[in-house]
Amino acid sequence: LESGEEIAATTVAANVGPALLYRQMVDSADMPADFKRRINGFKTGSGTFRMNVALSELPDFTVFPGKDKAEHHTAGIIIAPGMDYMDQAFIDAQQHGWSKKPIVEMKLPTTVDDSLAPPGQHIASLFCQQFDPKVDWDAHREEVADLIIDTVTEHAPNFKASVIARQIHSPLDL
Repeated sequence: LESGEEIAATTVAANVGPALLYRQMVDSADMPADFKRRINGFKTGSGTFRMNVALSELPDFTVFPGKDKAEHHTAGIIIAPGMDYMDQAFIDAQQHGWSKKPIVEMKLPTTVDDSLAPPGQHIASLFCQQFDPKVDWDAHREEVADLIIDTVTEHAPNFKASVIARQIHSPLDL
C-alpha cells in the first residue's frame, strides 16, 4: 500500500483494466518475462465518444413520430441502420480517425426519472462508437460533437434545434 504496509493474499480482485494494473500497480519484477512482454503489447484506449445533452423536448424520430413520451423513448435507442452502416463506421474510423456516420446509442433517462431535468425538458446520453483514441481530440472535439448531433438529427429532425447544452467526452477524456 502507499503507506508501505503489505497485505498477503492468495487472490486479488482489481477494479481497473489490465494495462493500468500491470503497467502501473504491480511491480514488473513480480511478473514472468513472457507475461510482461504480452502486457506491454496489450492495446488500450477508448474507441468511444460520449456526450450528454440537455434538450428542450424529446426527439421526434421519423420512424416513430411524436415528441410526447412514448415507449421507444424509455428504451435504449441505437442509430445503426444496418450491417453495411456499421461496417462503414469501422472503415471510416480506421481511415480517418472517426466515422462520418457514427454508431450512436442514445438513452433518455428523464423519461424514467423526470427529476433529472426541469419540467418539460430532458437529457440524452449519447454513447458513440468507432473513434480512434490516437486522434488529436483537442483539435477535433467540437467538430465530431457536431457530427454526432447531425447524425441523430438525420433520424430525429428536431434534435439539433432542441439541444440546450452539451457535455463532451472524447476518447482523450475517457
